Amino acid sequence: MSKLSDIILNKMSSDVTVTIAPDRAQLRRKELVVSIETVVFVSFDEKNPKIVGIGDELSSSAANRRVDLFKQNSWNQIFPSKIEILKAFFKHGIRKVHKNAKTMVRPKVIVKGSESLEACLCGYQQDLLKEVLIDSGAREVTFEV
Repeated sequence: MSKLSDIILNKMSSDVTVTIAPDRAQLRRKELVVSIETVVFVSFDEKNPKIVGIGDELSSSAANRRVDLFKQNSWNQIFPSKIEILKAFFKHGIRKVHKNAKTMVRPKVIVKGSESLEACLCGYQQDLLKEVLIDSGAREVTFEV
């Protein structure tokens, strides 16, 4: 992108800051802050599993299964793609903080705390988060320590 287009895009959109930890993600756009437990609930239908809840909005039951996104052995083989679950989680979070934005420009996402995921993502946390966040609606992803 050219410098002029960067300036225009930055003026037209608001940055979203994601502060991530193994148990919770906090998303912030301007003064709106949303904190979401890093958990997704998946229907227990092995032939056609579906995401039925994200974060604190649902509890485990016999009909669904809790998947802790950043805990070892939480995934098992319940859902065909871990990436799809992560995309759904971040898409949900970005929509929550961007719901009243009067812009059609995708936000720049600034990630903080990605190093806290190193144990469970084996050093690939920035690559994985960047791919997932771009696919979840981010225009650009940067990392801060």
